Amino acid sequence: MKRALNIYTYKKLNAFIGMILFRITLELIYKYQVYPEWAYSGFSLEMSLTSYVLSWVLFLIFIPLITSNYKFNNPSNSIITILYLVAFIPGLILMAYKPMDDLFFILYILYWLTLTVANRIIPTIRLKKLDYKESTLLFNSVVIVLSIVVLFISYYYTGFRLNFSIFNVYELRSEAKEYYMPTLLTYLFSASRAIFPTLIVYNLSKGRLKITLLLGVIQFLIFSVDGSKSVLFSMILAFVGYAFYNRNRTSWFVWGLLMVNMVSIFEKLLLNSTYVINIFIRRILFLPQLLNYFYYDFFSNNEFDFFKQSILGKFGFASKYDIRIPNLIGANYYGSSANNGLFSDAYYNLGLIGIIVMPFLIILALRFLDACSKDIDIRILIASIITGSLNLMSSSFFTVMLSHGFIGVCIVLYIIPRKQVELNKDEVQMSEGVNIVHNVS
Repeated sequence: MKRALNIYTYKKLNAFIGMILFRITLELIYKYQVYPEWAYSGFSLEMSLTSYVLSWVLFLIFIPLITSNYKFNNPSNSIITILYLVAFIPGLILMAYKPMDDLFFILYILYWLTLTVANRIIPTIRLKKLDYKESTLLFNSVVIVLSIVVLFISYYYTGFRLNFSIFNVYELRSEAKEYYMPTLLTYLFSASRAIFPTLIVYNLSKGRLKITLLLGVIQFLIFSVDGSKSVLFSMILAFVGYAFYNRNRTSWFVWGLLMVNMVSIFEKLLLNSTYVINIFIRRILFLPQLLNYFYYDFFSNNEFDFFKQSILGKFGFASKYDIRIPNLIGANYYGSSANNGLFSDAYYNLGLIGIIVMPFLIILALRFLDACSKDIDIRILIASIITGSLNLMSSSFFTVMLSHGFIGVCIVLYIIPRKQVELNKDEVQMSEGVNIVHNVS
């Protein structure tokens, strides 16, 4: 018990130091690289002392809320931790340097507080365990069906094309828009992008190297159809996560991001290039937070959409806007499509009500993920955790659930064959310590 408590204390201290360094380096990158090169996109450097101090105060207040997630070794808390790191903290930095309405500032903090509260009060979901033979049959059937779907799409639309370049992906995406796949194939293909990395590492964990290689080839065919770089990214994450991650390494998220910051700084100093800053830090960390303000600015003066371009549109409800909302925001503020999730999704659909309601829906979805992945090695889940986090950041909630395959991933995780899991000695001690810490707190 004492050892488990010491591990948890060490993880909190480790995370605290990592977050301070992450915030400092990220702020320096924003101030000296992102703003000077991409100010035309809407980034600003008009710092006021009040907003800057408030940004740091809120950051320090939220650190214990972030590190408290380390007590719970499940996918939902890992995803929440990642969202804090890649969305909330960059958002605070942007607020320190860009003049924004006070109401937006209040609503933004309210959104994250609501997400935190929802994560604390929504209970665990329990699902009935499937019989081992039954789950094996279902799992194998799903793998076969999805493999056939991908192979058919690859053959029918591209002639089994193998694309080995990442510099022609926009050409492939443009071509893919002309495929006009049937709706069912579209959903299955989209879900396959998220599902196959998990299938790959699961079979790797079972020592099925031939099947692992075959599924890896199929994942590469998915990339070759429409050039989605996230497909390759998720496959790499799947292997790296399986090789190095475990339940005691939650703090690796912040230290990994800090390493990316350092790599980007040295890239600029030594090579005078900003590839890492442009691809990762600007696009993934800062741009979505800038888009949050663009969405707020537009819909604070225009009618909310009420999911009419999303799930309600499937039932005949017509949106007031005759073009896709991301394209509308892009045309007015950014110059290209401006897909975004989390705060933007909540506000443009429901306004203030969305700020309160949508975080609860996200946590409910994550609890479902926890239930479906119970007793599965966390190393197998790391790709689903990271890609799920990034999808929630970049797309609307119902698009993530359906088109981006979140529900499909949950179903596959639920039917993965597993017998009674026996924790090793260290995991038992850690679990007992976590329960004690949780009860004390």
